[in-house]
Amino acid sequence: LPIGQSQIELPELLELRITNCKPGPVLSTFSTPALRALVIYALEMSGESPEDLPEYPHLRDLQWFDVGNDPAFKLVFRRCPNLTRYANYVVGLENEINLNDLTEGPTILERPGGINSIEWPKLEEVLLDCAYCGDLIALADLVPTIKRMRILKNPCEFGDKSIETELLVQLRQKVDIAIGIDSWTDS
Repeated sequence: LPIGQSQIELPELLELRITNCKPGPVLSTFSTPALRALVIYALEMSGESPEDLPEYPHLRDLQWFDVGNDPAFKLVFRRCPNLTRYANYVVGLENEINLNDLTEGPTILERPGGINSIEWPKLEEVLLDCAYCGDLIALADLVPTIKRMRILKNPCEFGDKSIETELLVQLRQKVDIAIGIDSWTDS
């Protein structure tokens, strides 16, 4: 950066895709006040929490490939008060995810303190690679603005089949659910 300039100004940038690098340092380099979509496909976490991240008041769509408890993610998520869609994978790359390798729930639901430890924006759509239906019901209750959820790995294959099948029926009464890359109206 030029001496005396703390961030590179990109006032008209609407979508930013960051791939193959630690996202924290990149995000703290740019000022993107008009940003509406942020896509992070990094296979490694930011080493430490970025010191200076801007607010993202216009960000509506956050897709952050889940590789664990990234300190940059926590900061970004808190700075997106108008976020309406969150995905813990990159939309369009669903077929690159090996569902058989998924053995734990998404980091955002498994963090210390649970889902209640997060200040959730008024999300309308949540897309996760895998999750237990009980966690999704709790999320739908906590964030009543959620209208749609997509889970790539069928919860009945992820957890106890009989329990997940029963809870999936309850979840479908709360929100529109899509399993895999099926259409939203698969119920």
